[in-house]
Amino acid sequence: MNKNLHVAFDDKFIDYIINIANDLKISEDRFVIFGALPSRHVKNTNVEFLDFGREDFWAEIGDVNKYNNVFIHFVGLPMAKFVNRLPKDLTIVWCFWGGEAFSLSCFEMSHFESMTSRYVSLKKHLLDKKNFDFKWSYLFHPFRFYYAFNAVKKHNDLKSIERHDDLKSKAEDESTILKALRRMNYFGHFIPNDYDLLKTKLEINARMIPFHYASVEKMIEGVEIDTTRNRKNILIGNSDTPTNNHLDVFDKLNVADLGEREIICPLSYNKGEYAHYIASVGKEKFGANFNPLLEFMDKVSYNTLTSSVSIAIMYHIRSQAAGNVVVCMWFGVKVYMHSKSTLYQMLKEEGAPVYAFDLDFDSKKSITFNPLTEEETRKGQEVLLRLFSYENQKKKLARLLTL
Repeated sequence: MNKNLHVAFDDKFIDYIINIANDLKISEDRFVIFGALPSRHVKNTNVEFLDFGREDFWAEIGDVNKYNNVFIHFVGLPMAKFVNRLPKDLTIVWCFWGGEAFSLSCFEMSHFESMTSRYVSLKKHLLDKKNFDFKWSYLFHPFRFYYAFNAVKKHNDLKSIERHDDLKSKAEDESTILKALRRMNYFGHFIPNDYDLLKTKLEINARMIPFHYASVEKMIEGVEIDTTRNRKNILIGNSDTPTNNHLDVFDKLNVADLGEREIICPLSYNKGEYAHYIASVGKEKFGANFNPLLEFMDKVSYNTLTSSVSIAIMYHIRSQAAGNVVVCMWFGVKVYMHSKSTLYQMLKEEGAPVYAFDLDFDSKKSITFNPLTEEETRKGQEVLLRLFSYENQKKKLARLLTL
């Protein structure tokens, strides 16, 4: 029986893997969470919390040579440093999240549409300035909301914004992460186009093996939604990160006659300056129609929120928000994505009823805001079960655990 070591950070998706591994009973699996108690997301008690910076960290980890495989769930900087110290003959499996690779400088500006790209560039410029002085001309600038927001905070508050590492430090960190990524033996993910992109761009050598964190059954668990009710609201994005391209979505949606439609915008992941900026822009553009979600919601409450949604706009260029896309589609929500998204491309190839926001969205047509038809919903559910069913997930994980 294989002995496997799993190293992860505190996130809700880790519980899914722990539970399936326990159910399969085909390997001995040890789960180590980088960080300290109390846990915010991981609920299982069959885990250990270890701080990578502790002097006794490696003593607590013990002899890694006794493991057949080491699974790395998200390769952040501490994880990368951990990987780079492992024996070269040890099999390492990279369970892909996205941000660990797509946040590297070689991808940095490729995830943004025009307005978001200008925002990101402007933010970098302001963070590099020693002072920020308000000028009345800013009131007529296309990004006046951003200027006004920062002017109120003034220079002392700008110091509280997490500043970018200097170029030398950032280069060193990226070099550490790249070294770890190129050390991986296997790449666990479900989108082949992502693998092809990373293999070319980052020169990784890992072999791809099918894997995903959550099954569709688990993602919709505990949620009962009456899909026959009159749904009219709009869900935009999945988090408070610029990769959602919120500003570009707002700009295109601003010309629509929303009536009483509510715009629901989740912004609770990082709770930073970007979240409050997007909330202020949304309120300015859409008034009482805009509902920014600035506090974390549990899975059932969040999924139940989709009971009022007819369309969801996930305008990420990089693969992101897969969980939101799956849940929305299952409950008959019409999902608009970016035509360049590898997730969109995969779902489209599989026959799923997904739409491209940049190609298919016409705010002047009422049908644009309609949910999926019954036939489209049924077709979407068939595709999702084929790709992400619990039985499918168990087979994929069983293959990984017995490498």
